Amino acid sequence: VYKRQITHRAFLPNVSPRAIAVGYPGGVNLAWDADLMNLSLLWRGGFVDVAPHWNGRGSGSKPAGYDLVNTGGGLPMQVLESLDQLWQADSKATIKYERDTAEPQKEITFDVHHPNFRFVGYELDDRRFPTFRYAYRDDVMVEESFQPQRIDGKEALIRSIQIAGKVPESTHFRIAATGSLEKDDAGWYQAGSVSIKVDGAGSEPIVRDSAGRKELLVVLDPSSEQHTLTVSYRWLTEIGGRKK
Repeated sequence: VYKRQITHRAFLPNVSPRAIAVGYPGGVNLAWDADLMNLSLLWRGGFVDVAPHWNGRGSGSKPAGYDLVNTGGGLPMQVLESLDQLWQADSKATIKYERDTAEPQKEITFDVHHPNFRFVGYELDDRRFPTFRYAYRDDVMVEESFQPQRIDGKEALIRSIQIAGKVPESTHFRIAATGSLEKDDAGWYQAGSVSIKVDGAGSEPIVRDSAGRKELLVVLDPSSEQHTLTVSYRWLTEIGGRKK
């Protein structure tokens, strides 16, 4: 297990081409999506296997560890007029294109940047832990940082989300879209091989059924100009399910 932070920009499965993989001391890792402005993957153990990128014509890198969790990714914030409204996971455009055809009929769909989001970049602190920054609707600034910890004897990552600026009415932040999201007596939501706890939301998080899966949402207070969310991701077992 590595003893210092590692950052690697790479093509990773289930993440956009602008994936930023971060490995923290203690063997906990994440992939942050700089196209969608959101956490996409969590895993532990080995960091990134870059060999596939250099084999043949290259097929991208892949997480080298285990207990991989796809948190749901997608765009992090959205105004929901009702809880029946589907979440917009990404932003796409469609054009008509056929090679050597004057009036093409074939449609091609491709990813484009959503106009409500703009990646500002990331900054490393003295431990080289990154803080990711992006703008939402131009006048709302968001910062995200992560800290490795141990909770109840198990590996964990603590995600700090700082939102500065007034958001529109009915703005929701999607924390996860994976697992059963059943809540235990201690306030942890089940999400595959991790459990999730949300603090600082100001109101009880919402679990809803949408498009055949569960989603964990937080409603942001439109009257406030400062929002702080602390999201804890705790693995259910110690590394490999074994005692160290």
